[in-house]
Amino acid sequence: MTQYQHLTVLGDSITDQRNHYAHKWYYQWLAEWLAIPTITNLGISGSTIAQPYEPMVERWQAIPATTDLLLIYAGVNDFGRNVPLGQLTDQTTTTFYGALQQLLGSITQRYPQTMVYFISHVAIGTAFFPAVNQEGYQQQDYEAAIAQVTALFGVQHISLFHESTLSFADTQQAVALSLDSLHPNDAGHKKIAQLLRTKIR
Repeated sequence: MTQYQHLTVLGDSITDQRNHYAHKWYYQWLAEWLAIPTITNLGISGSTIAQPYEPMVERWQAIPATTDLLLIYAGVNDFGRNVPLGQLTDQTTTTFYGALQQLLGSITQRYPQTMVYFISHVAIGTAFFPAVNQEGYQQQDYEAAIAQVTALFGVQHISLFHESTLSFADTQQAVALSLDSLHPNDAGHKKIAQLLRTKIR
């Protein structure tokens, strides 16, 4: 296990501590267990990877140069807030495919020594976002794009979406681990952190 010194988390409401959805967040558990002394939180509730909602494709420049472990926990708002999926050949930041490629391309170029993990969210229920968005896509379509683009850029992809023991689409698990089948509660954050700990090297 690498002894990391500076953890930066780039994300949305699952990372934004200001929304008070939990008392202890997944990255705080990780920093404690991995003895990482410095944390930078770049989570903004409602943020998407693509434009127009506090887009991470524009916010990534705030990542500190001293970051040696970067967790990008994102993508579920692009689905829920109806960002067009697009296609792999896109060069625009207004589609999910295009923005994700620009985001990962920029980060891997600017921070070549940083260990980067992209975390995709658990399968969610329909209490917060509908099963099919206004573009006609499901969460799994954005998940497939994440798998494709992270592989293209050699970024480690931790897919919570495919974890059957951590699914907010399952009613019992949603009650136990989430607030609304989207946002993790305290137990959900700890369980997410426990799973991430087994993946981070």
